[in-house]
Order: sequence, then structure tokens, then C-alpha cells
Amino acid sequence: MADTATKKLRATMLSKSKEIINQLFMLTKTVQIHDVNNNAFLVPLEDFVHELNDFVQSAGPFAIEGIEENIYINEEKVKTDISTFSSFKFILNEFLMSEPNLTKIKLVEVNYERNNLLVKENRVEGVPTTLVFVNKKLRVRHLGEITRNELKSILSNVL
Repeated sequence: MADTATKKLRATMLSKSKEIINQLFMLTKTVQIHDVNNNAFLVPLEDFVHELNDFVQSAGPFAIEGIEENIYINEEKVKTDISTFSSFKFILNEFLMSEPNLTKIKLVEVNYERNNLLVKENRVEGVPTTLVFVNKKLRVRHLGEITRNELKSILSNVL
């Protein structure tokens, strides 16, 4: 009986951990677009603080750690549903709306784990990696998260 209760508690904590990571991820993306005093940032920030406080009250101390591509909360690996690609796609779409003359951009997602040959051919050493090709030639390689301003600068320089 206690084993079932422990499993249920662990599942609940894992679910809350995923929600906290999702909220933190969205906050980092939102602050790249909106001012920190904008409600588009402040409301999600309040939700994040509330969720974090609930977690601490029910699970005790909170420790978040990033190791390679993995995120751990209290030494428990958290598999999140968010992907860098979706945030990158959002930032790219925001950029394209402000620069309507750039219509020849094609965005392609490559699953790092399922496309080993493509990853090796393009010497992808980590995720996220953004590769910009112009006329089928690699022009830019960017390893890591990318902000709207970085993306704008990269595209302006190669197009």
C-alpha cells in the first residue's frame, strides 16, 4: 500500500516538475520579446512563482540542474514536452512578420537522435544547432539557443 502511495507522489512531483520547467522555458522566451514590466511577462511570472511555491511546500527544497541536454529537479531527470525547435519557430515567425520581404526562408526540423547520418554529415556537435544554408551551401553554424536579435542579425548578414 505504501509503495503505491509513494509511486503516486513521485508521479505527481514529476508532473509538477515538468510544469515548472515548461513555465521557466516560456518565461525565458517571453522576456526576449517583451519588456519585464509588460503583463505578457508579469502574469506568467506570477504563475511560475505560485507553481514553484506549491512544489516547495509539498516536496521541500527545490534544486534545478542542467546537464548536457537534460534537466533535473531534485536529482530527478525531467523529460519535458517543450522543444527548442518550437521556440525557434516562434522567434523566426515573429521575425518574419516584422520583415515581410524575407519570404524565401524555409525552416526544417531534424530530430538529432533519429537522423545520425545527417547529424554527422553536418558535424552537429550539440543541440540546439541552427544551420543556415544559402543555395545549398552552409553559410552559418550557431550552437545554442538563439534570440530574435541574433536570428535577425544572422539572416540579415547572409540574405
